[in-house]
Amino acid sequence: MFYLSLAVAPKLAVYVVPMTLITGGIYLGFIDKSGKDRPTLKRIQWMLGIIALATGLVFANNLRNKGMAWENYSDANLLKAKESKVPVIIDFYADWCIRV
Repeated sequence: MFYLSLAVAPKLAVYVVPMTLITGGIYLGFIDKSGKDRPTLKRIQWMLGIIALATGLVFANNLRNKGMAWENYSDANLLKAKESKVPVIIDFYADWCIRV
């Protein structure tokens, strides 16, 4: 599913893992009745379902954060980041170093 979403709709691929965890957690913890005769197994399924559901919700909530922003290098951008104490990664390379 993940790789298919990368091919069909790459911008929606980030939602595959959280949605899988959420739906899997709901199914395992609340819908699946396979362990109804074994209370210990049912408790384990319920706990794992809640853990998967909570993890999926945390992942989905983190999608709202902007994350990392890539900007072209300039002395002004570097000074602004330094003043606001924002970490900076400078990615540099030479095109002539790449082997084909």
